[in-house]
Amino acid sequence: LHYPLGQLIYWLFVPILIFTILLMFIFYPGQDPSTMAHIYAGLWEMYARPYTKCGPFLLGSLLGYYIFCTNIQLSSLKSKLILSSSIVLAVATVYGILPEYWHPDQGNTLYNVLYTALFRTVFSAAIAFAIAALVLRKERVNVPLIWTVLARLTFNAYLLHMPMIYIFNNVQFLQNATTPYELLAIMPFVATLSFLAAFVFYVFVESPIGRISNVLLKSVF
Repeated sequence: LHYPLGQLIYWLFVPILIFTILLMFIFYPGQDPSTMAHIYAGLWEMYARPYTKCGPFLLGSLLGYYIFCTNIQLSSLKSKLILSSSIVLAVATVYGILPEYWHPDQGNTLYNVLYTALFRTVFSAAIAFAIAALVLRKERVNVPLIWTVLARLTFNAYLLHMPMIYIFNNVQFLQNATTPYELLAIMPFVATLSFLAAFVFYVFVESPIGRISNVLLKSVF
């Protein structure tokens, strides 16, 4: 975060590009439309159920309470170690789904059950530790404006990711991509649309609600 803006952009987009290329190779080979329809049929129900969000919600609440109440300050070295470990844990959680893709016919094995039950909470724990590593750092962390903009857009892209997935699932052109290289070619197009939608959502929904919530919380507390 202390690098000049040009270096910051470089170190931001190079890892994203690398992980994007790697993610292109996580896909279902040889699936017919009926099978894919069955796979996506239960997604909305799964994501809509509140208890799939309980783990991340509780961790976020505990993190906010801990930061509000504690006076602990982390050294630069400890902050970097916690942040690096959090990034490794988050990436490992994303790629932890690979055994389910490699062995789709193995049924409800212990690994599949545990991963499906815990991956959201583990991933949110990685994010929570990353936030704590930066917020509780003894030295002030100077964040460039571009970092703040990207953070807000990324959060709003997360809020919209399920509706965007359902929209993209109905675009036949995107469904015709059957190799990692085709997916890599259309990924910039998909990412651009997602972040444009995130920008509109931020301007008209998330930002106004956030400002109203801020005023209400100040009046209450």
